[in-house]
Amino acid sequence: MIFEDFFDISPEQLDRIAEKIYQNECARKREYLVWWSENEEFPSLGIGHFLWLPNDLKVPFEPSFKKFLDVCIYDDIEIPEILKNYSNGCIWNNRNEYLDPKNSNQIEEIKDWLENTKDFQAEFLYQRALNMLEDIIDYDPATMINIEKLLASDIGKFVVIDYINFKGSGLNFKERYGTQGWGLLQVIQGMGFNPDPVDEFIKSAIAVLENRIKNSPPERNEEVFLKGWIKRFESYKTF
Repeated sequence: MIFEDFFDISPEQLDRIAEKIYQNECARKREYLVWWSENEEFPSLGIGHFLWLPNDLKVPFEPSFKKFLDVCIYDDIEIPEILKNYSNGCIWNNRNEYLDPKNSNQIEEIKDWLENTKDFQAEFLYQRALNMLEDIIDYDPATMINIEKLLASDIGKFVVIDYINFKGSGLNFKERYGTQGWGLLQVIQGMGFNPDPVDEFIKSAIAVLENRIKNSPPERNEEVFLKGWIKRFESYKTF
């Protein structure tokens, strides 16, 4: 991989990045390690709020929790018994079922496991970003310039990992409204010249996500997310 040296991250750096992502996604609170927002059709799990999609749900988003569990199985990381049929999709069919008190023990068991595997989740986030950067550059070599500018600093490395976890690579044609994507590819492509690449990234990301909202189905009411999305970008200014 062309970025194995350039995108090298020490364990200490990765821990710091993981904590910032945990802050962004879960406010560093255990209760949010398994969370089902009233504004979404699926729960989010782990420090990266990986999406756990019911099998019959048709939405243009990557099932990242399933991919994380795939890696766990491949690397012989023990997972709770309740998750071992994860290929069947989310074990709760809807939010009401998730909120049913009879399922609280299941949720607590999963939270315990996620709390004890933060380091492995962090490694998953890093490796996923590394692979996706390779794919982005293969798809559009012109993105190399801005990617290299971002990866030249610790804060830029955090920005890349966090945004890929947050909104994906932008290469998945299923993750689009019409022809418009909202992943890292689209943000990198939208960056102009700026001596501060992180500041330029933030400006481009806001424009990309505003465009996503404009193109989203009205019933998804995605404008309610914009304020939180922009607030997240405040974390991109310090590391």
